[in-house]
Amino acid sequence: MSVFMTEFKYGGILEGSTEYYEGKKAAVVFMAGCPLRCGYCFSAPLILSSQEWQVSDTERLMEYFERKKAEMEAVVFTGAEPLHQAEALMELCRKLREKEFLVRVETSGFYADALERLLPFVNNVAMDVKTTFHAEKYAQLTGFRGEPATLMQDTYRSVVILRHAKEQRPDLYVEFRTTVIPDVNDDSVLIESIAKEVSFADKYALQQFMAGPTLNDPSLEKLGDLPKFRLIELAEVAARHVKNVVLRTREDGEQPFEATTMANTQQL
Repeated sequence: MSVFMTEFKYGGILEGSTEYYEGKKAAVVFMAGCPLRCGYCFSAPLILSSQEWQVSDTERLMEYFERKKAEMEAVVFTGAEPLHQAEALMELCRKLREKEFLVRVETSGFYADALERLLPFVNNVAMDVKTTFHAEKYAQLTGFRGEPATLMQDTYRSVVILRHAKEQRPDLYVEFRTTVIPDVNDDSVLIESIAKEVSFADKYALQQFMAGPTLNDPSLEKLGDLPKFRLIELAEVAARHVKNVVLRTREDGEQPFEATTMANTQQL
């Protein structure tokens, strides 16, 4: 009899969400721990404070998911960074697929090797691309404390891994997303450079930076929300390379970008 009891740290589970897995009711698991310290992250408690964590084991969590099978057909692992707990995540995803759940994992792409090993057990992957693929700039924006070249190598390799996986498994749903921050990465050349690299994606989401008191770096609150019209302008650039570009804003949630949207920009 195999042992299946790896320790698992998480902040909580959101039941019955329809926002994290498109078209499906899902249990959303907010996992603890991350190697990055992005100033605009809203998940600071899951990164910095073990007092905010719950600790369980993978066997107990699987029992919970099986009890909920009639109510939720998908499980989403988000963070902080799910692959920070790669072995526990691997155990859960493998068991969930055996039980015919749909599985989505959201990641920064830092753990490229773990992502590659995990892919056979997931249906849907979302990866954040923070800024242009430049080691020093990427490390600065993410607050990475290690060697910038290591961060960049692994993050870019995750993009390549997803590209190859998509070629082999067209049914694997791959999403990339960039949170656009005023005066930080709201640059059309930068966004176009990312869009070229992720042109194979099923979806590229441009997310509005939203100022608020729960940011990892509270000083960023003074920047204010990125204007929606600017997000639309950048989406037009991204849409030259990615077929499906969406906007995510505080006011309207997720909306598909269409060329006709530009006609309304002046009214925003």
